[in-house]
Amino acid sequence: MRTFVIGDIHGTHKALLQCFDRSRFDQKKDRLIVIGDVCDGYPEVRQCIDELIKVKRCDLVIGNHDMWALDWAVRGDTPEIWTSQGGDNTIRSYDGGPMPKSHIDFLKNGQLWIEIGDQVFVHGGALYNSSRFWVTTKKSGDNTY
Repeated sequence: MRTFVIGDIHGTHKALLQCFDRSRFDQKKDRLIVIGDVCDGYPEVRQCIDELIKVKRCDLVIGNHDMWALDWAVRGDTPEIWTSQGGDNTIRSYDGGPMPKSHIDFLKNGQLWIEIGDQVFVHGGALYNSSRFWVTTKKSGDNTY
């Protein structure tokens, strides 16, 4: 099994497929770590999440755009900061809604970070006490987001 890491897909389904093809990614054998921002940007978010759900071992580190999309899918929130940064294309990719439960579950299962051995995967860096993602790890007591 090989491990691949990709980030900032931003609804570009064709580019995602090209990455899989060029790297000879095996959806059944290889592991994929997505380090945030599957959503927003281009209007193919639905197809991107459909593709990622097919990957047997796919882990998501949730990004700010994914969180905004989840807020829209669950609560109907459409803040201008989100829609002006590609959120309108996410809504468009779902024909105005609703987002399928499998897609909501995919985003809800996203983690704030993923640890593999001595490697830590995050979205956008770990900033001390800077956002609503602020948490204290139970394992070490170290502060991170």
